[in-house]
Amino acid sequence: MVRTIAKDHDDKRRHILKVAAEVFAREGIARASTNEVARACEIAKANIYHYYSSKDDLIFDFLDSYFSELRDWVCSVNLTNLPHRISFRGSRKSFFGL
Repeated sequence: MVRTIAKDHDDKRRHILKVAAEVFAREGIARASTNEVARACEIAKANIYHYYSSKDDLIFDFLDSYFSELRDWVCSVNLTNLPHRISFRGSRKSFFGL
């Protein structure tokens, strides 16, 4: 029997990803566990595996999401008529808070 996908599947997956990002930031990717992510999400560990096949899959989705946002942000920066050095420095400060 084929398992149907819940209507809120994507919302739950995004929530897990958001919470996992917080756990990865706090603990580091290598030290963070799926148990910690599940606990922070207030769900059973088995639910993590319903949405992600492994911790590596979760990490990949996290990094893919982060780098996609970074790419979109960099592409949106208007650097017209600014010297390259100033453009990069201003962009770096704005995005990374440096």
